[in-house]
Amino acid sequence: MCNKPTFFELADQVDKLIPVQAPTPKQIEEAVRLIADEALEQYFFNHLAISENPGWFEPLRQQDFFDAPPDPIKRGGAISYPMWPPLWYLIAIAPKCPEKVVKTAEELYTRHHFIMLDLVYMAQRMPPECAARTVPLIVRWADEGMNIAEGVVSLADYLAQAEQWEAALTLVDLLLSPKEPQVSEEAKQSPSFFHRAVSKAEKYFAQEFAERHLTPFLEHYPLEVLHIAQRNLERAIEIETRGDDASSSGWRPAIEPHEQNWEHGIKDILVDVAVQTLGHVTQNTSTQARMILETYLNHCYSIFRRLAIHTIRLNADFWPALVEYLFTEPQYLEDIDLYHEYWMLMHDLYDSLPTPAQREFLARILAKLPPKQVEPTLQYHMGRHWVIRRLWAIKDSRSFSEHQVLAELVSEYGEPDHPSFLSYSSELAGSVSPKLPEELGKLSPEEILAELKKRLPFESFDGPSQEGLANALKTAIANLPQHLTPIAPGLLEPDIPPIYTYHALWGFREAWRDKSFDWDPVLKLCDKVSRTKETTTEAGKPADLSSSYWMTTYASARSAVADLIEVGVVRDDHAIPPELLGYTRDILLVLVDDPNPSPEYEQARIAEHSFGVLDLALNVTRGKAIEALLQYALHVVRINSREQETGKTASLPESLMEAAVRDKLTQKLNKQTDPSLAVHSLFGKYFPNLCYLDKEWALAHLEDIFPRQPEMTAYWEAAWDGYMFRGDFFGYLYENLKPYYRYAIEQMALGSQGKAGSNLSCGRLARHLAAIYWRGIETLQDSHSLVPLFFNSAPDEVRAGFVIGLGVALREVKPVTDSEEWLRAKVLWEARSRTIEEATEWKEEQLASFAQELAAFVDWIPFIPENLGNFYSLIESSVIVSGKGRSGELIRFLSSVAADHASFVVSLLEKLVQKEQDRWFLIHEGNAVRAMLEAAMTSDDEQAKLCAVRVINLFGQLGNERYRDLLKLR
Repeated sequence: MCNKPTFFELADQVDKLIPVQAPTPKQIEEAVRLIADEALEQYFFNHLAISENPGWFEPLRQQDFFDAPPDPIKRGGAISYPMWPPLWYLIAIAPKCPEKVVKTAEELYTRHHFIMLDLVYMAQRMPPECAARTVPLIVRWADEGMNIAEGVVSLADYLAQAEQWEAALTLVDLLLSPKEPQVSEEAKQSPSFFHRAVSKAEKYFAQEFAERHLTPFLEHYPLEVLHIAQRNLERAIEIETRGDDASSSGWRPAIEPHEQNWEHGIKDILVDVAVQTLGHVTQNTSTQARMILETYLNHCYSIFRRLAIHTIRLNADFWPALVEYLFTEPQYLEDIDLYHEYWMLMHDLYDSLPTPAQREFLARILAKLPPKQVEPTLQYHMGRHWVIRRLWAIKDSRSFSEHQVLAELVSEYGEPDHPSFLSYSSELAGSVSPKLPEELGKLSPEEILAELKKRLPFESFDGPSQEGLANALKTAIANLPQHLTPIAPGLLEPDIPPIYTYHALWGFREAWRDKSFDWDPVLKLCDKVSRTKETTTEAGKPADLSSSYWMTTYASARSAVADLIEVGVVRDDHAIPPELLGYTRDILLVLVDDPNPSPEYEQARIAEHSFGVLDLALNVTRGKAIEALLQYALHVVRINSREQETGKTASLPESLMEAAVRDKLTQKLNKQTDPSLAVHSLFGKYFPNLCYLDKEWALAHLEDIFPRQPEMTAYWEAAWDGYMFRGDFFGYLYENLKPYYRYAIEQMALGSQGKAGSNLSCGRLARHLAAIYWRGIETLQDSHSLVPLFFNSAPDEVRAGFVIGLGVALREVKPVTDSEEWLRAKVLWEARSRTIEEATEWKEEQLASFAQELAAFVDWIPFIPENLGNFYSLIESSVIVSGKGRSGELIRFLSSVAADHASFVVSLLEKLVQKEQDRWFLIHEGNAVRAMLEAAMTSDDEQAKLCAVRVINLFGQLGNERYRDLLKLR
């Protein structure tokens, strides 16, 4: 029985047919028979396209090869796009028989995105009149929801250069068209849903066209381009606002290019096109431009009014009467939506007005100035700010005469924002300070305290407020700590709002590294703050759930005290002086009993998923205070150690923790006293530090820190997550913590019902056990070892973490053949391979639960210190089952040993290529694959050669012919 021809043997037959200019019926029949095979079909059309032989078009058309492009295929939630090889040929012959090809294209219907893109590219290979016939197809595809990409930009350029203007402008309209993205009805019902206009074209290409390809269209058809931009911008606004001007231009701070113009997609692109086109129309036909601008000045959407004002300002010499109209009509001065463009108009063109128009305009501004009030209201401040901003725009004009009014307003409010701080943010500037930081720095401590006692609103829409003054105070303290530190003890005087205390503490926190920083008055303030209490709460709520808790009480200040003291002890340079450390400790001992977090506050934050327990510990006052107290204790030990080394003190005591600190921590472990999970997590996070400070105390309270009783599992997880969060493995603590490692593993075995901790904790646990196994602390054979228990209990991804940990060690250490570390690693690999084989018999459907673990073993292969031949079975099972052959490092390694292991290496390569998924990774390692195949083809092993031939043909079937030449080596 004859052997079945290989792929490339059949390809040789195809090669004979491709050059034929007038195929005979027999040749056509042979071609149809050969390309019934999918791989040969791809080969045939690929090489036919390379030859650009039009002789096969008609025979293939009559065989219906061009009639039915494939549709996209949906599998689950993914969409795949099959290749359509006949299209390669159509593209290739488009220049030679364009009429036939374009007619074929007009008769096609496809929802295949990539076929559509290729047809757009094909159009550019035809004469322009044929290419123009494809434009209706492109528009139809776009209307059906397909993305329009780069090829459409190139086609628009091609048609414009050939003066196929109607078709070219149709593509311009398409490239600049908005659409409403498809979203579910459920999403539309969400309170946060926003109707957003997006580009029909991919945004990058729409922008690329607007920035780089618009010039020929502006030179020949500028009005048409402007109408396209206007119509599409109106449509985009209608999509987003449903015809309401409320937000039609708030997304665009400035019409001109500006760093504050953050990207808003198609609307921004259309504005830029309109600006560019208006400038072009103005320079060429100013009369027509004026008619358009007058229409825009009365447009219902403010973005067009702003476009008109911007254009008029830049081209004022063309239309002086129109400029005067903008100054005399009150609607433009008072329209807040036009603020930035109108401000620039005032600044640039006020001087160009006739004198009567200037006087009338200035009078209109001053008429808006509210008279002074005994009790200023928000509306009063807003009115005066309105005036100062407009006067500031014209203050440099030669004829400006209201310097006294402006000087008075500047004295009251300070200079307004620079015009580069744009429209809507400028008009709604927020709270301001009656004193600048520099001014506060020149006042005496008594004068500053008096300033803080003045009545101001807590917040202000656009005027002086406590918030504004507090920020100025913080900046002043940070810049001049030696001058402003003396105010610290007075910040709790009854008439001084708490907001100033909080910001002052943050100022001190920024200034503490100054060598002249005086901690004494600051700690006096901290002491007073730590003892403050809230006197009012909302009915039925704990204090920290009250809406006013962090704003109008000293709660934020107490939190800031913990932050400030921690930076004063966490490092030893510029730290709190030794003589003040006892005072510091006493402040912290008060703060660790702060009411925040209450149980209700903590539950609410965790339930909202805004914080995990460990994150919450960093953001609640008691948590911050506990961390600061532990940093304080470590700081004291460092000081005592230095003094002991220099002989200033006797030897250190056995316990390095002060009794007061130890007693307070003991108290915090009592869950009746402090039920906070966030606070408890810190005992796990700092457990190694606690052992350093007082190992006897820490070990005596192990069960309090890591409680395993069912009713305490939440505290167990909080502390265990805290300990594992650190990442480091503390070998000297392992024997003491082994029962808790065991408990975590046992909980892991319970799956979703267990309490093994977070995913991060489980991953860190795997790495810890890998380190334990690597060092020989635990083995596979010991009946009390945790390693077998771990592999029987942990899920696949966690087991993989263990194996990866050993792989890292192998990479770093590179142990020799008879080293204990390598022998332990080898025993594990062999044992796990046997276990997996017994559990699955290598059946693919059962191997999914071991895939990640097996993939992790693959990373070991380049670091095997002994003969690779001893590991063929292990390597094959790990590589093939896991699919980890896609690792470039592994392929390169196998190519380096292919000469000595040709049969095994090429056999493994064959199995990898045969896998349905991930085979294309081999393309990226083409040189390594060639080395493997060449080693097999030139070896003395006939089986290796046969296998290499199969692999080369298999690659050919996949469309990869790069190894075909190696067949000559046989």
